[in-house]
Amino acid sequence: MSLSFEVNRGLADHYPFDEKVFLYNSKDYLQTKVSELGEPLSYLAFKGDLAVARIRFFLEEKGQKLQAISVPQSPFGSVEYGAIYDHELESFLKFVVSDLDQRSVRLVTVKDCISAYRTDALSVHQLLLSLRFCIAEKLTNHHIPVSGNPLEARMHNMEKRRLRKCQREGLNFLREPSECLAKGYKFVLKCRQEKGWKLSMTGAQFNDITSLIPEYYYFFSVYHQQHRVAAAICVRPAKDILYVFYPGSLQAYQQYSPMTLLLKGIYQFCQEQQIRLLDLGTSEQPGLIHFKAHMGGQSSFKHTYQLYLP
Repeated sequence: MSLSFEVNRGLADHYPFDEKVFLYNSKDYLQTKVSELGEPLSYLAFKGDLAVARIRFFLEEKGQKLQAISVPQSPFGSVEYGAIYDHELESFLKFVVSDLDQRSVRLVTVKDCISAYRTDALSVHQLLLSLRFCIAEKLTNHHIPVSGNPLEARMHNMEKRRLRKCQREGLNFLREPSECLAKGYKFVLKCRQEKGWKLSMTGAQFNDITSLIPEYYYFFSVYHQQHRVAAAICVRPAKDILYVFYPGSLQAYQQYSPMTLLLKGIYQFCQEQQIRLLDLGTSEQPGLIHFKAHMGGQSSFKHTYQLYLP
């Protein structure tokens, strides 16, 4: 069956779609961006009445040039697809680029997820490069495949010792109710400020998005004697994936390394929820890269691609 293509403005979801969808392409999530960015431009590929691929863009004017970004102010956007061959996906993306060109878009940006998010054999990376996209950003990312084994089976001996120290000192892991997400943000912000780091969202932006779609966000903490000493706000970008979005721990408790206990608890939550992948996110600091690897994280790269149109 040959493909047909469609492009439209707005947030309408086209179903049935024969594959899981990522949060950052969903109607619920994109609705939180409309007031600031306007209506997205949605491209879809169909086999009959079944949507088999899609990608969403927001258009922005920058320096008198029109840009298309999938998806701005988000961990990623990129293309979603289901029962489709690589040459069909290539045809779809060629249609997308051609249509954007006709709309006078001069720069196309695609923020992709790590390859572990996808479970098929298609390589979006190779496909985008073949379509003359270049790599604009390449960030080191770590993720942990979730199995039936305890996290300790993957951890370096150093982190195992730190975990035992947390347990001896009486530190406890807790999943917090969603009503406490704002408190979680303030705690993580405090931890980041101690290190001279920033968060990508303001408190107002965080409260806006979590009040609209709280069911996608999770808040976990580690306590010592009733005091929160570490925490992580996590996002569920797909049913089988959990992303550690905003982690943080107090400098005063650095000797305990409470993040080891925090990640152990989050990993156990993934096991209980049948989540197959725990995404620890990107890191630029060598110390964080080292820690994530010691916790059993597998490294990969998170790419942002750009295509300049003449």
